[in-house]
Amino acid sequence: MNISAFNHDKKAKHLFNRFISIGFIIFFVLANTLTNNSWALNSASEKRWAEQLRDNIVVGNIVDLAIGKEKFLSIYTKASSKKARGAIILLHGSGAHPDWNDVIHPLRSNLPDSGWATLSIQLP
Repeated sequence: MNISAFNHDKKAKHLFNRFISIGFIIFFVLANTLTNNSWALNSASEKRWAEQLRDNIVVGNIVDLAIGKEKFLSIYTKASSKKARGAIILLHGSGAHPDWNDVIHPLRSNLPDSGWATLSIQLP
């Protein structure tokens, strides 16, 4: 391999890494902007879901978490097998809640049987 080919590959990798870094920065800025603008709209529905979940959780325990003055609901399910393997934090997607029937509830209910404790968090 000659030196100029090596330097060209090094420059290409550096350019690619910068491109990826700039892409991540743009993504996080846009995500933060969209989240902040939609907070007021989602806050009411999040509180409504939290109240409904408090009355309907059969598997696991409701745990209120707080960041500053903001409180939010989470559901903790202890590992039920003899061999504890660890813990998993479950985060729902947009338009869902911490006991979402399609994804979160099956994981939250079945992982403890395999030794995994779960904490499913209500995301604002």
